[in-house]
Amino acid sequence: MKSLLIFIVAIVAVMSLDAAAQDSLFSSPVNYPVTGSPFAICLNDFDMDGDKDIAVANNTGQSLAILLNDGHGVFASATYIPGGEQSNSILSADFDGDQDFDLAAINLATNDISVYLNNGNAAFADRVNYAAGFFPYGICGGDIDGDSDYDLAVANAFTDNVSIYKNNGNGTFQNAVNYAAGVGAYCIYMADLDNDLDKDLAVGNMIGTSVSILMNAGNGTFQAPVNYNLSGGPSSITGGDFNCDGDIDLVVANTSQNTIDIIENQSNGTFQAGNSYSVGLYPVSVIAFYVDTDNYLDLGACNAIGNNVTIFCNNQGGSFNNMGDYPTANGPYSISAGDIDSDGDLDLVSADASSDSISVLFNLVGSSGIDKDNQSTKPYGFTLRQNFPNPFNARTVIGYELKESQPIHIGVYDLLGREVEELYDGISSSGVHQFVWDASALSSGQYFVRLQTNAKSSVIRTTLIK
Repeated sequence: MKSLLIFIVAIVAVMSLDAAAQDSLFSSPVNYPVTGSPFAICLNDFDMDGDKDIAVANNTGQSLAILLNDGHGVFASATYIPGGEQSNSILSADFDGDQDFDLAAINLATNDISVYLNNGNAAFADRVNYAAGFFPYGICGGDIDGDSDYDLAVANAFTDNVSIYKNNGNGTFQNAVNYAAGVGAYCIYMADLDNDLDKDLAVGNMIGTSVSILMNAGNGTFQAPVNYNLSGGPSSITGGDFNCDGDIDLVVANTSQNTIDIIENQSNGTFQAGNSYSVGLYPVSVIAFYVDTDNYLDLGACNAIGNNVTIFCNNQGGSFNNMGDYPTANGPYSISAGDIDSDGDLDLVSADASSDSISVLFNLVGSSGIDKDNQSTKPYGFTLRQNFPNPFNARTVIGYELKESQPIHIGVYDLLGREVEELYDGISSSGVHQFVWDASALSSGQYFVRLQTNAKSSVIRTTLIK
């Protein structure tokens, strides 16, 4: 039986990234099972080995899931730690100053948050709970009071307020201090919005169809909210300097309109409505990240009913071009970006609640035929690349390169020359390709992988160790 191949199709068209909506910026999804309706996701190096791991908040099953990266973008099976009831938001930072990354998650059913301190090797201490308001939904963090530790802020939808948790400096937190927001405070983002060197808050109000701006008074307390009306209820909010004018703008996911909406900072912490962009069906999470290397922030929105992610590239003036939809598994409710495969660009990971899985979408811009400096097509050759890791245990990544589209056969052979597994047989497009080979059905030992075309062949040797 053929192994599951996840091909990463290279971009080969000669055109600007911002105009090439038909070209693939991200791979087809690589899916990993996670039990418990995975609802929210974050990335960090939880085992301190230099690569990005995944933490997932599960909406059922009362658990968090941890998936550890092998250093090349392949993840071990999920391990589970006891969690709260209906966990729906999660973030990671160093709460206790011990140089490893801890977790905080919201528990919707019990109206509280849980803090999980990392023991340094992705083993987490028992959770400590802190009371929140009614129906807490969004969480964010940063140094609110200028004491160099990481505080937390939570949006409470049914009490229309924000709970602030100040860190005691050791990963424990003071009881919540609450500040009024808008009606249905649902999502929250923290940044210096008025350029006065402290952290302010932007709160998306689902029922009030508005964004509330709460300015920091400079000592970790917040002023009364200033509200800005939207065309619909925001389900997610984030920010960044989209037009490179030196201040932080905002973007929200608008589920009722199936759009993402830009809210432009007027350089003093006041805002006005910017452009709106159509996305897929029911956008529930939006992120700002770098798709390419032009140093202009791009955007991604995951669409829970559309079962995909819509990508927008910044045109270097603060407006965005739709670069297309990229499929995930069913029901993506959260998205995060990070360099999963350690190749220097940002990949995407989604939490897919309806399919009990997560999806990893690898960024293809860094390995494509597009030269990021002059956007000209690089010539391809004929190469079968050495797999990595090698030796490997069960799964490894194999890459190859073709000058032109043609029939190919990729097979695995034992030391007697017998084909023991067929990996692919069919037409392959030109360009650079990668796939994950799952060799769990084979015994430990040395094997040859051969790429065969009508005119050429190439062979690598690999070692499977179980």
